Amino acid sequence: MKRKLIWMIVSCLLALSLVLASCGEAEEEEEEEVVIPPGEEEEVVIPPEEEEEVVVPPGGDWWDKFGEPEYGGTLTYSVGMDVTTWDPYRGFDFYTNTNQLFYENIAHQDWTLDREIFDYVGSWTPNDRYVGWLAESWEAPDLNTMIFQIRKGIHWQDKFPANGRELTAADIAWNFNRLNRTFCSPYFGYHFKTNADYTGKHSMYRFHIQDPVTFEKSIRVSIEHGHANDKDFDCSSTAYWYQAEPHRPFPPLSRVEERLPRADSALTL
Repeated sequence: MKRKLIWMIVSCLLALSLVLASCGEAEEEEEEEVVIPPGEEEEVVIPPEEEEEVVVPPGGDWWDKFGEPEYGGTLTYSVGMDVTTWDPYRGFDFYTNTNQLFYENIAHQDWTLDREIFDYVGSWTPNDRYVGWLAESWEAPDLNTMIFQIRKGIHWQDKFPANGRELTAADIAWNFNRLNRTFCSPYFGYHFKTNADYTGKHSMYRFHIQDPVTFEKSIRVSIEHGHANDKDFDCSSTAYWYQAEPHRPFPPLSRVEERLPRADSALTL
């Protein structure tokens, strides 16, 4: 009886050891790492997606090769300082550039022109690269006259004071005549003017509060006499600046008589 019991226990231990041994081999087989010798790696090539060729129909526009346009979205536009007005006449520098994103001009660069003909690189655009926006056509019978034919069917936005009415030539004339009026804005103003041809007395100001012009030793500022210095009138200016302390003594100011604007009779041409 004891002998049978001992053999039964030994048989159970042998069976258990066989089971454990088989499990261990299975685990080793699962954890076995396949090592590929160098130079025998199999390269997996993913075929590129085939792009659909856009065929421009005869008589189509050059930009048709880019496919159908997508409308809508958000345009993020960066400016150098806070915008204090949307009026291009009361603005300065970047105000006008920002307004060009949504204000229509009489004429503008022809953006439909193929970039292989003219790439619009730079700030200058020749006159023959302009097309009419608000103007349908224009002509210059002499150097001092421009005649614009305003396009029909253009309406103001449906808000006060225009209330959606149609644009007229009188609106364009009013805008140009507005250049003869004075105005004052927080950082730029033309608060005194006489003649439209810039003769007589005029006064304006420009405050660099949000866009200061910094310098450490000295600064020299020149005044352009008209466009490309084509005027011969007398200009004078007054400048203010913030001075860091300490600093070297300033040279003495000139006499008051020497700092007053010169009279027209004192000019020698």
